[in-house]
Amino acid sequence: MIFAKRAKYEDNSRLATIREEHRMMTGRIEINPAIMLGKPVIRGTCIPVELIIRKLSEGATDADLLDAYRRLTREDIQATLAKVSVTSMAS
Repeated sequence: MIFAKRAKYEDNSRLATIREEHRMMTGRIEINPAIMLGKPVIRGTCIPVELIIRKLSEGATDADLLDAYRRLTREDIQATLAKVSVTSMAS
């Protein structure tokens, strides 16, 4: 019985995390056919989510990205990572 309650709590906790990531992602990332041919971008910019992920995978730090892209914020980077996380869990 205890294991069932714990599993249910962990499922609810994971669901809450996913919902929070989705909320953060939708506020920071937009898909608009008129911007970058509809690729996901950081809202209010032409910075593609794909670029942020590629730069991070190549070893760039948050500080490197913030320095290179002045309109980018730390929250934008977190939203990008959340989008990738949610997208990969849905696959």
